[in-house]
Amino acid sequence: MASISLAFSGGGIRSAALCSGVLRRLLEKNVEVDYLSCVSGGGYTGTAFLDWKYRKEKNGVTNWHEQFFDHMRDRAGYFCHWTKPLEGIIETMILLCLFLLVTVVEPIIMYGSYACPIAFIIDFLFGKFLRPKLDCHDVTERGDQEMQFSVDPNATTEEVRAHCLDRQGTDDSYTIILFTVLFVLIVVSFVLAKRCSGKNKYSTPLSFIHTTLIVFLALTFFPFAIQNFLIKIPSWTQYLFVFIGVIVWFFLPLLRSKTSYVLIIHFYSFAIYWKVYEATLLGIKFSGELFSRLLFVSGFALWIVPLLAASHKRLMHVYNR
Repeated sequence: MASISLAFSGGGIRSAALCSGVLRRLLEKNVEVDYLSCVSGGGYTGTAFLDWKYRKEKNGVTNWHEQFFDHMRDRAGYFCHWTKPLEGIIETMILLCLFLLVTVVEPIIMYGSYACPIAFIIDFLFGKFLRPKLDCHDVTERGDQEMQFSVDPNATTEEVRAHCLDRQGTDDSYTIILFTVLFVLIVVSFVLAKRCSGKNKYSTPLSFIHTTLIVFLALTFFPFAIQNFLIKIPSWTQYLFVFIGVIVWFFLPLLRSKTSYVLIIHFYSFAIYWKVYEATLLGIKFSGELFSRLLFVSGFALWIVPLLAASHKRLMHVYNR
């Protein structure tokens, strides 16, 4: 034959291991491979082979393939280099820290930084329609729970009344109208987006409007539901929902993206509930000063989010490699 071709099939790490054994035996028999075709897992062996071959032959090394396979066998531990226990322990600690950084710390900073700004926007746009209407003339004679907002214990009667008027809500009918209007707009935008899908320049803006309306409906209805329904049920049921979401995220990778969206919306809803109703969340009572500080921290976090996003992608690559 004038030339020899070699094909490495796919199959993940199992294919890479099998292909490396075949390649080693061929090289031991001094077989000259002219063409190489790789798919998926076989590409790990093929690309590593070509890279090593190019660098070593360029320097005039003749026994390069022996060094290549010795190096690959020493470093082929699925997680860490456990042929040397101390090195394996160090690499395991690094791997765990990298895992926590990639899957917990960075996502909390990246997505958590939007919580306070979104809570401020929702409160500014829809807070009046979500809060109940109160009688601010005798508000000082009622309990804090009935007032539906936080009050400084040292505030005067006039200050309490002024704050009550500033946080005044509306009748329940306006809340129902708000949800109805948002739902109708979602249906209309969905129909229009479907009809214009891929046909004209309006399809993308309509899809964006449709998604935005869904977000607005979710971020107004869920805080309203928390205030009127969820706070009346046992706390362990709320924690159970989050626990189930985390379990699904870890053990069902195909549902991971959808589960992430659900958990994020759940977290944002409680942040909005804390701001709109000036409630107590996880034992932390709302105060304007505390929220202003958190808003400042969120602004700084949003400033570094692009850097974190780039770092997150690179760390994911390092972790997977």
